[in-house]
Amino acid sequence: MSLPRLCFAVFLLCLPAFSQYNSEPTGGIRILWRLEKLTLDIERARDAADPGVREEHYTGYPLSTDKDLRRKQMMLRYAALEEEEHLLRVVAKARDPKHRAIAATALGYSRQSQKQLDALSRAANDSDASVRRNAVRALQSLARAKPKLRDRISVPLE
Repeated sequence: MSLPRLCFAVFLLCLPAFSQYNSEPTGGIRILWRLEKLTLDIERARDAADPGVREEHYTGYPLSTDKDLRRKQMMLRYAALEEEEHLLRVVAKARDPKHRAIAATALGYSRQSQKQLDALSRAANDSDASVRRNAVRALQSLARAKPKLRDRISVPLE
C-alpha cells in the first residue's frame, strides 16, 4: 500500500474520534414493543391522513387535527408518561439506532422537564441521523409551545 493510501486509511479509521456526534452506544436495552407499535401506528395513520391535515404544537408535542392520528398520538403521550425512565435509558444507551430513534420521538411526548431537555439535546447529537432528526423535532415542538425553553435547549433548532 502506498504511503498516501495508508495515510488516508488511517485518517478514515480515526475519523469517528473527531466526529461532532456522540459515540454510538453499546447497551443491550431495547424499546418496549408497545411503544414501537404505537410509533408505527402513528406513521401509518399519518400516511393515511388527508394531505391537508395540520399538526398543532401548543402542548409541546405534535397533535394532529386528524382524529385517528390525534388519538394515537395521545396514546403515545400516555405511554411516554408511564415509561419515561425507560425511554431516557433507551435513548442514551441502546445499541440499535431504531430503538433510540423511537425513544427520542416518544420522549417528546413525555413530561416536560430539564431531564427531558437534556436527553433530547444529547440525542440531537447522536451518531445516527434518524435519532438526531427525531430529537430535534421533539425539541422544536417544545420550543414552539414554550419559547422561553429555547434558553434551556443546548442545540441549534434550525
